[in-house]
Amino acid sequence: MNTDPLVAAIREARHRISAEFNHDPRRLVAYYRERERRLKAEGKHRFVSGPLRAEESVALHDKPPEK
Repeated sequence: MNTDPLVAAIREARHRISAEFNHDPRRLVAYYRERERRLKAEGKHRFVSGPLRAEESVALHDKPPEK
C-alpha cells in the first residue's frame, strides 16, 4: 500500500511525540491539554468548542488566514 508522504510525516511526528512520554496515554493527553491551554492563552489560534454546522465549516475554509 502506498502511503501519502504527508500522512507518513504526520504519523512519524505523532510517534516521536508519543515516544517522549513512553507511549503512556495519560502523560500524552496531559501534554496535549497543556499545549492547547498555552496556545489558547497566546490568542494566536482559533479553537472549535463544539460541532460546526456545515455552513460554518465551509466558511472557515473559504476565509484567508487571519494575521
